[in-house]
Amino acid sequence: MSIPDRLETSIYLSKRQFPDTMTPRQRPIQKLAASVSQCSAEAAIYGKCIVADYNSVHKDKCATEFLKFKDCFLKASKKTR
Repeated sequence: MSIPDRLETSIYLSKRQFPDTMTPRQRPIQKLAASVSQCSAEAAIYGKCIVADYNSVHKDKCATEFLKFKDCFLKASKKTR
C-alpha cells in the first residue's frame, strides 16, 4: 500500500469515527447547561452561603445547601436525557 493510499484510508477512517456533524444526541456540555439552568434558585442559595463568609470556607460549611443543589441537578439531568 503506497503512502497516498494509506493517507486516504486514514482520512476515511477518521471521518467515520469523528464525523463533521454531531448526531442528534445532545452534547454533554449542553446537557450540563440545561440541567444547571433548571436549578438557579438552589445555586443562588448555595452561592450566597459560601460568599457569606468566604474567608473561612471549609469542608461541609454549606453541606445542606449543596445537597439541595446536587439533588436538583441530578433530577434535572435525568429529565434532559
